[in-house]
Amino acid sequence: VQLKNAAGAVEGRAGKRRTTKLAEAADAIEAKFIADLDLAVAEGAGRGSATAGTSAAAGATTSTAAAGTSAEAEDAGDATEAAAAAGAPNAACTASYAAYPFARFDSVGAFPDHRYPDAASVPPPTRAVLKRVRQEWTRLGNGLPDTIWVRCSEESQRHLRVAMVGPSQTPYHDGLFLFDVSLAEDFPTAPPLVSYHSFGVRVNPNLYEEGKVCLSLLNTWSGKSSEVWHSDTSTVLQVFVSILGLVLVDKPYYNEAGYERHYGTAEGEKNSKLYNESAFLLSCQTYLHLMRRPPAGFESLIAHHFKHRGHALLRACDLYLGKENAPRQVGTLTDAEVDGTVEAAPPKPDEFSSEGFRILLRKMRTRLAKAFGE
Repeated sequence: VQLKNAAGAVEGRAGKRRTTKLAEAADAIEAKFIADLDLAVAEGAGRGSATAGTSAAAGATTSTAAAGTSAEAEDAGDATEAAAAAGAPNAACTASYAAYPFARFDSVGAFPDHRYPDAASVPPPTRAVLKRVRQEWTRLGNGLPDTIWVRCSEESQRHLRVAMVGPSQTPYHDGLFLFDVSLAEDFPTAPPLVSYHSFGVRVNPNLYEEGKVCLSLLNTWSGKSSEVWHSDTSTVLQVFVSILGLVLVDKPYYNEAGYERHYGTAEGEKNSKLYNESAFLLSCQTYLHLMRRPPAGFESLIAHHFKHRGHALLRACDLYLGKENAPRQVGTLTDAEVDGTVEAAPPKPDEFSSEGFRILLRKMRTRLAKAFGE
């Protein structure tokens, strides 16, 4: 997109030659994007390196992401409200999550595959730190929403693992996203360390291939005083709800640094639509990885979730493919539409999913149906 824009801005006789070269380069990148993503979707595991750069061709760059450029301007304590605004599940869907046979908050013996293994040199936590850790556990036990589950380690009280369901009306709806958390040696002076289980795939500007989570509340991105971590007022629960409400959003393209200025423009909306399509396909790839290699402590939740919500993902694929009406745009479906409790509304012609996306999605749907046992 940037190359094509540059080509259009060049004038003059010399500019015509440059325009041709820029346009050819843009076409080559676009062709490689389609080829790489097609290969990744078709062959699956081990293709994280091929797909990591696809968001750039869909309108995103690899620059550091800005977490919640507009919503995060509110105080970090308002994270719950931000999460609700991002697309809360309908009552029926929420009830199904509440009925999961998996405690919202619990402890396990240990996480042998945790991203933050304890180093022998790290001293044991002081009594004051242990007290704060237990306070965080209490907050999590009492305040988690129905779409977030947390396990803490009995062996290392600093370690947690969290799973959350992507909100409706986003590219992440009905998916599971897992994170490892460490209340490090300098906690609570410093924020917790958080790493996303990416499987080498970048599904969001704030979630990097290596697992980094870019969020002001984690001090991994710059922010105003009200947006960053404060040891006396910030909590781990706020971090989790902020990820749900400020990262897994309906238009993640605008979370990329500097892209918020394109919000509402024709070019910005076009790029956002393409990004959503890429984000949905790549997220589906991570769901397949989760089912094949579930992180310790969440095996039963992952199996249960995709057994009971797999149908919703498949129906979403069908609606994006246009099997009932014209093909819907990614990130516009409500829980009621994917559950089939209401008839899916037909989109406007300028809101159709792209043809290239539908070609790749047909292959992904086949793989998802096989994994879900349907």
